[in-house]
Amino acid sequence: MEALHQIIERELSEVMNIVESYDREFSFVWSGYPVVDHEVFKKRVFKLAEENGLYAFITKEGDLFSVRFAFKPEGKKANIKLNILLLIITFGTTIIAGTLQRGLNPLHFGNLIHGFPFAITIMVILGSHELGHYFAAKRHGVVATLPYFIPAPSFIGTFGAVISLRSPIPDRKALVDIGAAGPITGFVLSIFAAIIGLKLSTVVQVPEGALRIGNPLIFSFIS
Repeated sequence: MEALHQIIERELSEVMNIVESYDREFSFVWSGYPVVDHEVFKKRVFKLAEENGLYAFITKEGDLFSVRFAFKPEGKKANIKLNILLLIITFGTTIIAGTLQRGLNPLHFGNLIHGFPFAITIMVILGSHELGHYFAAKRHGVVATLPYFIPAPSFIGTFGAVISLRSPIPDRKALVDIGAAGPITGFVLSIFAAIIGLKLSTVVQVPEGALRIGNPLIFSFIS
């Protein structure tokens, strides 16, 4: 551990004027002032952590930066087979939901084709949302799983999708980027889906007692 501490401190001193350092259980901490551009400093810190199999965390109070390097715990590798299985099952339940929304019996195999447009649309929107989180996490060096879709006997055939972050988020900027990437990506795809849906739709009389979803403001805007 002492040798690793010295290696990190030597490398860190090239980009940081160190004023304090101390050891914690399973981690090392240095405080000081960067002597290079802040983005260059962060990239060097995270690269140093990656090269030595560590996690890096950066906090800032005024002009003082604190850098903590922690040892990575051993964890189970994600099983992509589960992601694929849930994807297939959820695609099936959304097809059934789409078929039911067309007023057709999903037990008749030939009717299921009518549920495909709905299923593809909902899966693309959900998938793009989670992949937005996933790729943003990868960009910041955070280990994340592929999306886990959640099948459900609901009106839309799913309870959504989630990803699992397998390593800590290094700083506030990464947290904001990862958190915002999903909704932004999903929203953009939703707009395209709404435009295509409106172009392909026909105006019909709403039957008495039918489910009404109202007229969302975004529909009025894009139509």
